[in-house]
Amino acid sequence: MRFEAVARTGASPEAVYAALSDVRAIESGAARQGMILNRRDGGDGLAGARFDLRLNLRGHPRDVEITVTEALPPSRIALDARSGGVEAVVVADIARTAPDATLIAATVEIRARTLASRLLLGSLLPGRGRLERMLGSRLGEFARKLDRTSVTNR
Repeated sequence: MRFEAVARTGASPEAVYAALSDVRAIESGAARQGMILNRRDGGDGLAGARFDLRLNLRGHPRDVEITVTEALPPSRIALDARSGGVEAVVVADIARTAPDATLIAATVEIRARTLASRLLLGSLLPGRGRLERMLGSRLGEFARKLDRTSVTNR
């Protein structure tokens, strides 16, 4: 199952990349939503970083292992996530489209590796459009937050 979303912002690609790779901000954002995100490898760099995420999904606790597979400043961040029999690849591509405009394209590819996870993903199919809109909404919200931040920093 594949989801895609794009958003535009007035922030520079460097500012977008910095926001996407700010581990402390991501940890605090996850905590505000009731999730626990811990860095497993203890390093400073982003490429190859490994994280454990604990969250409740559909009323059940889930443990997700996340590995940053690509970190190419300021144009791309990619990660792999695994939970049970479900694997996901998340990619954020960042491109300057004009001197004062940056495009953020997010792609989420989810694959099932077990029968139980196939049933889980099958149950998501009827709500696929809603999930894609939710991804677009979150990405748009992130872009607007960057716009507000870049305006106040000028």
